[in-house]
Amino acid sequence: ADKLNEKAKNLMKNMSYTVSSNLIMLIVSTLIIFVLPKILGVEEYGYWQLYMFYSTYVGLSQLGWNDGIYLRYGGTQYNNLDKKLFFSQFIMLSSSQIVLGILIWIYTVFFIADLNRDFIIIMVSISMVILNTRVMLLYILQATNRIKDYALIILIDRLVFILLVLIFLLAGVKDFKVIIYADLIGKFFSLIYSMV
Repeated sequence: ADKLNEKAKNLMKNMSYTVSSNLIMLIVSTLIIFVLPKILGVEEYGYWQLYMFYSTYVGLSQLGWNDGIYLRYGGTQYNNLDKKLFFSQFIMLSSSQIVLGILIWIYTVFFIADLNRDFIIIMVSISMVILNTRVMLLYILQATNRIKDYALIILIDRLVFILLVLIFLLAGVKDFKVIIYADLIGKFFSLIYSMV
């Protein structure tokens, strides 16, 4: 009975972490959707949306690598994981994403004439490297039931992002590029935290 109660408590804790992080993400998204278009204007907000649209597809570039890790190690205890194996997987995934990001960057510089689209695609390639690397770490945390750590990483991402956006907007900066920088900085800080 004690073991069952402990499992129920862990389940409730994990659910509360997940619900609270998703609630904060919902609030951030709602603020961005309702406030940014009024402040940035139609064209600038359109470029932000284009960046967000392209960013939704960056997960395809890891070709199921992270999904395979999640499926293979789901239910394993975190302390039982082979850290050397995961370190080498992390290095290989990061390297593959960096190479692909550089190739996208080179293609963009030579074949896309519109400077705003050029900027967006280059930023998406940076986002691809950060996100796909971070997703590997997030999947490991999910697979080993470290939901609190998972939720905290997502929270760091969105809180840094919204804080930077508010600072930029209060400073009078109305440029979609700055909002993209804020997004990348939030993702980068959460990647560093997840690596630690």
